[in-house]
Formats: sequence, C-alpha cells, structure tokens
Amino acid sequence: MNQKKCLKCGHIATFEEANTPQACPKCSAIYAKVEATMRPREAILSATSSRLSIPQRSASVDHFEFAEDMRSSSLYPAFRAVVGIIYWVGIVFAALCAVGGFVAASKTNIGPGPIIAGVVLAIIIYIIFRVTKEASLMLADIADANVRMAARQEQTDL
Repeated sequence: MNQKKCLKCGHIATFEEANTPQACPKCSAIYAKVEATMRPREAILSATSSRLSIPQRSASVDHFEFAEDMRSSSLYPAFRAVVGIIYWVGIVFAALCAVGGFVAASKTNIGPGPIIAGVVLAIIIYIIFRVTKEASLMLADIADANVRMAARQEQTDL
C-alpha cells in the first residue's frame, strides 16, 4: 500500500501501486497541477526568506540588541534618515531659541525674562522633536516587525 498527500487539502489517499490516483478523492484536485502550482510559490518564498535573512534566535536575546539588529536591516532606511535629519533641524532650532533669549536679554534692559523665555522655549522644542523622533522610529520598527512576522507566517503556512 502506498500513500499520497494532497497539497491542497492535506488529505492522505491510500492506494495500491497499480491504481495510482490522478486526483485527490476528497477535494478532486489534480495532484500534478497542484504540485506544479506549489513549486513557483516555494521558490519565491525561499528567495524572499533569503533576502530578509531572518535569523533564528534563542529565547534569551536582549531586546535592545534585537531592536538594533532589526533597525540595521530595516526595510525603511530612507524614512529613518529623514527622521534623523528632522530631529537635528529641531535641535538646531532649539539651540537658536536659547541663544536668541541670551541675545535679546543683552540688547534690552528688561531683566532675565528673555533668557528664561528662550531657554523654556528651547526645552519645549527639544522635547517635541525628541518625542516625535521616537514615535516615528517606533512606527518604522512596527512596520519592520510586521513584515518579519508575515514572512515567518508565510514560511510556516507551507
């Protein structure tokens, strides 16, 4: 007795050598056609998984190390670069606000008000740009993680 597993529905047909079935008795899928359809899909998935290079990890991986590894092989490097540039533009703007407060205080005789205002504004701008950078990079991390999970799921679905 021989057996043949249907790649479409998973049914295992038992048969004698002389009576090899051409189609699955459960779903009527023709074995040769299903196998021909699955070959290109398997080739695409193996090529995709090699491009993504998803390493197998142990349970004791440090989450900071994992995040850095994921970020170094990100699918969105241009987005991450733009976020970094915008962050540094914000830092320069915050520094100019602080310097502007000192300059305004030195040019006027109204007391420490401009210095305090410039420094407070610089701190607020710094916090806004810092939080915006972190939120934007979290968005890219989520997107990268979703692609990795989808790739792993696709591999296990075969």
